[in-house]
Amino acid sequence: EIVPMIDKNLHSACGPLPMAGAGLLPPGERARDFFERATLAFDKARLQGAPLAFLRLEIDDLAHVNAHYGQRQGLRVLRRIAERGRLVLRHGDLFRHLEGETFAAVLNGCPPDMAAQVAERLHQTIHGLSFDHDRQHFSITLSLGLASLGGTDLSLQSLALRAQNASREAKHLGGNRIALG
Repeated sequence: EIVPMIDKNLHSACGPLPMAGAGLLPPGERARDFFERATLAFDKARLQGAPLAFLRLEIDDLAHVNAHYGQRQGLRVLRRIAERGRLVLRHGDLFRHLEGETFAAVLNGCPPDMAAQVAERLHQTIHGLSFDHDRQHFSITLSLGLASLGGTDLSLQSLALRAQNASREAKHLGGNRIALG
């Protein structure tokens, strides 16, 4: 069974924030673990003819947050996104912070119209987050790319690439939007 995969350090709402990189899996290990599980879900969906979608989330302005408010605030943003993802996504979906400003989700058993609704709900939930630092308020925006499993997707990589290209298109168009791949 595929379950939500959220780093403990990102998911924890309690305790002090770790210094950047402390206690986090190296990005390569995070991505490898996520893609191994995602490949199992992809193969199962193809074999059973079941729907599946890949959602890529990129924070539009995380570098700005880190530069102006510090890496501790950047980690706080990542944690809050991880928490919101856990709340919005369904049990059995796969969700992971991959590296930097990038998160990914695999939506199991999710037809394209439902996947678009999940993406919109996640986008609105995260877009509504507000952060405070030294009496300054800031928010973040996301560029999301959504791709649903189709007959031409022979591997998870092709599906993930379509989602990645869509998220880049969303960012290129000004960010803070969802693009379909």
